[in-house]
Amino acid sequence: MTAKKFLSALTGVAMCVTMTVSAGAVGVSTQNIGTQGTGVTLGDINGDAVINGKDVLLIKKNLIKLYDLKDERFTAADVDCDGRITVSDLVLVQQYIAKIITEFPAK
Repeated sequence: MTAKKFLSALTGVAMCVTMTVSAGAVGVSTQNIGTQGTGVTLGDINGDAVINGKDVLLIKKNLIKLYDLKDERFTAADVDCDGRITVSDLVLVQQYIAKIITEFPAK
């Protein structure tokens, strides 16, 4: 399987998770999420104090090079704090929204 096909398949799965979550709950409050000492709330990419599908969309756009996350937005999207925004960050934010996890590994 090529990397492009894999990313496409994973994005399809991710979209299903996002749509399911969006139908049930609008978003998750960020009050209990760590800031990694930066003042930036992990997972809240658009800075609206809610982690939801809008944040997931920004990560997806960044992954396919339609949107460039910089500075605080990059820090918020890099929820595993490995210095990169990857599919792993996307999946972790989706898992947080779906309440599969309660904090990000970087916390």
